Amino acid sequence: MLAVHDVQKTLAEKGFERGPLKIIEVCNAGFAYKALQKTIDVSLFMPCKFSVYTEGNKTVVALARPTMITEMLPEAGLEELAGQVEETLKKVMAAAI
Repeated sequence: MLAVHDVQKTLAEKGFERGPLKIIEVCNAGFAYKALQKTIDVSLFMPCKFSVYTEGNKTVVALARPTMITEMLPEAGLEELAGQVEETLKKVMAAAI
């Protein structure tokens, strides 16, 4: 885990109200290195992120899916690697909830 951003707190400091929302940034150096070897443009989507927020009376954990990056950078050849990263992140998310 690289960072946790408390969006609710940050917005409150600017005079805006919203419910709880945290953005959790994570990175696996091995995956990051392999992706950057394919294209530096992948850095625009790094690090990987989870959002944790409340909707109604439920806590929701959402993942910015790495496989979506392949749609943004189709020429980079990231399909297999993005799939591996996404599966790893899904396991982390499942273990956390």
